[in-house]
Amino acid sequence: MSLTIRAAAEQRITSIVLAVGRALAALAAHLRGRWHAAATARARRRLVVDPELARQLLAEIDVPTFPGVAPNTTTLFDQRKCQHCQGLHSRKCPAIAEIEYHSDGTVKRVAYFPHGAWPADQVLWLEDVQEAAAFAGGEQR
Repeated sequence: MSLTIRAAAEQRITSIVLAVGRALAALAAHLRGRWHAAATARARRRLVVDPELARQLLAEIDVPTFPGVAPNTTTLFDQRKCQHCQGLHSRKCPAIAEIEYHSDGTVKRVAYFPHGAWPADQVLWLEDVQEAAAFAGGEQR
């Protein structure tokens, strides 16, 4: 076999191996995405929110501002939601891997876990609260 034919064959084999590698990487990413979506759906199905509590969290409340200025209207959920994950949880935010502070106590740096690598079933999400508030005694309003 001549040198040019062998080089062409090696180049073709290399391109086939690279194409197969890209296809396998795409398949792995697709399966990881499907696994994460399925795990999140299973976790959300296990989460049960009392409809009355959900309605209380979504009730509009007035937040006083300055004298002579109309109060802002918000919900208890919006007041209490985490600034990092935008949900409600009882302990530290499960999305945060680490927080570094300045000497005066202000936040210097926040490192988050990769999306899907933290337990989302420990967080009460707005859509879960809205869904629970739409039910009254097992019947959808």
